[in-house]
Amino acid sequence: MALRSIATEYWLCSIVTICSSRSSPTPEAKRLRTSSGNLLGVVGLRNKLGLFDIGFWLGAPHRGHGYMPEAVRAVLDWAFSTEHADEIGWECVAGNLASAAVARKLGFTFGGVRPSVLPARDGSHPQSWHGLLRASDDRAVKPGWPVPAPGDAAQNEGEATP
Repeated sequence: MALRSIATEYWLCSIVTICSSRSSPTPEAKRLRTSSGNLLGVVGLRNKLGLFDIGFWLGAPHRGHGYMPEAVRAVLDWAFSTEHADEIGWECVAGNLASAAVARKLGFTFGGVRPSVLPARDGSHPQSWHGLLRASDDRAVKPGWPVPAPGDAAQNEGEATP
């Protein structure tokens, strides 16, 4: 897949280099920046007691260009190809169509609605959508997602997660 921008290419190269050079293969979060240093968003891959999860956020002015699916895909590919993870979880507050669209597009299997694993800023565990991607999964879109189908006018390409 061709990279969409030099800024994305620089960031993707940086995260793979940083990740592969650390004894702990999962940095808390890496920032996606333009070549001029402006913050576009963040992708975080965490390993808590051997359970991996991924989260991401992209600033509103930068959504709709495919940056987040591309960046998240690169992090997932790295985690699976280096055999650091066999599966990676994802969650977002229920109703966050943008985040769900990214996870759906990348081949996560929708796991349903339940309280969040990670606490919200206020310490609560709101109802959240959950997904899982295994290293052995194909990356095709799976059925069962609570997001509009591709081509639906209501679909937001989605590139944010709280």
